[in-house]
Amino acid sequence: QKSLPDGATVIPLIFSFDETRLTLFRNKVAYPFYLTLGVIPKEIRRRPSRQAHILLGFLPTTKLSHIKNKDVRREAVSNLFHACARRMLAPTKEPARNGMRLTSGDGLVRRGHPLMAIIATDYPEQLRATCCKNGTCPKCLVPKDKLGDNQVYEPRRIKDVLTALDAIDSSAEQFVDACTEAGIKPIQHPFWEDLPYADPFLSIS
Repeated sequence: QKSLPDGATVIPLIFSFDETRLTLFRNKVAYPFYLTLGVIPKEIRRRPSRQAHILLGFLPTTKLSHIKNKDVRREAVSNLFHACARRMLAPTKEPARNGMRLTSGDGLVRRGHPLMAIIATDYPEQLRATCCKNGTCPKCLVPKDKLGDNQVYEPRRIKDVLTALDAIDSSAEQFVDACTEAGIKPIQHPFWEDLPYADPFLSIS
């Protein structure tokens, strides 16, 4: 990863999302996608009454039940999630790369770079966000049979994953093989793929 230019002020973006059941009957659900900032003190962020989070939008809750093949259906649902999240976060790419003028409380104008810092969600959503497979760690390369051994394993490398994702321009078989080798599911263009300075594996809280 390249470093930020001199004089940059990082504005940490904290994302949270979770499919939420709204009713006890008929399975009505919503899938809100929230954003808050790491520069806001935690004692303010953690209190809903302080309104430190904004709702970016609602992700689709469709199960795509018209697709009969289970594997194809799961892949389509994952691709739909990433396509929508990618659209939501598209406005952050330009200021993340080049910065934006922000006036702070002390009256100084700084060049702020809003960067993805934390994905605060539960395990199933961590897997969905990082494209990792069920039963694996979304942060490191610990083998499935070694989970719980309390050992330190090598972290997942974003460069290796991005290289695998580049194989999408090759054949479908090569793309799937490259993603399998990198330890991720073959998702077409994850939402963090072209976010400047983003590393989803380091962002898992």
